[in-house]
Amino acid sequence: MKTLLAFRHNDGIGDWMMTMSILKMVNLQYPDILIDVGMEQYYESQAIHDVVDNMDVICRRVSNPDPDEYDYYCGKVGSWGEWRGGEWRGAEKVRGGRRHLIKGMIENFNLETDLNLQYDQKVLAQFTNIVPFNHYKPYIVIPSCGRQYGGDGKRLSGEYDGWATKTFGEKRFAELAKRIKKHYDIIQVGASIEPILDEANRIIMGRSFGEVVGVMRGAEFCIGEVNGLMHLAGHHGIKYYAIYCGGSEHPEFTSYENQVPTWGISLDSVLVTLSI
Repeated sequence: MKTLLAFRHNDGIGDWMMTMSILKMVNLQYPDILIDVGMEQYYESQAIHDVVDNMDVICRRVSNPDPDEYDYYCGKVGSWGEWRGGEWRGAEKVRGGRRHLIKGMIENFNLETDLNLQYDQKVLAQFTNIVPFNHYKPYIVIPSCGRQYGGDGKRLSGEYDGWATKTFGEKRFAELAKRIKKHYDIIQVGASIEPILDEANRIIMGRSFGEVVGVMRGAEFCIGEVNGLMHLAGHHGIKYYAIYCGGSEHPEFTSYENQVPTWGISLDSVLVTLSI
């Protein structure tokens, strides 16, 4: 059988979710290709291992792979393009046709591997070990309370650094939670590094993604920034109000069926979308 090495240099959970969907399409369109997934050692984490090891994609996670030992190699699998001069290179194609980011990623994948993988919008990688969750009242999920840290783990200072424009802000999330709590209980999920919402009825942090999906599936809806948990919701058909704050993000880049885009220019603009 032929072999493929899919390698990533980025540890973003959303990027890995989309990468796994590409590999799932390879499973379906090229069933005679065995897939190994490698990652840069610096970025290895249990969260990424959870994504690679527990989704409905037939692959194997490997350490220190040698690309020369494979029939096909993609050294930037899941890469969309380059950020240049205030917008993504090739973004005009997306905005003109409401294409999902995964479609552009597949174009890059084909260029690197010389395969002819076809984009299928119905194919999204999903977790196979989802843990059921119950709560005694109708609830919504807030997957974070404001992106506080950049890709280098340093706290955001406010100026544009590739991450700061993605955050709705801790204070705005707190005010949003106060309004939502008049109508629903609030369950906060996410990484333990995130600040805790005082308004949250339950805090579920640092859990496996199978548990997180179980919590999110039982919610009336989820609301949060454009991050990995937004992609997690999109891949599992969960209603998610995605707060776009500008910068490198645009609603048409991630047009999941159950995603409702809302502009995070102000708290009022988000409340109008929520109709509360």
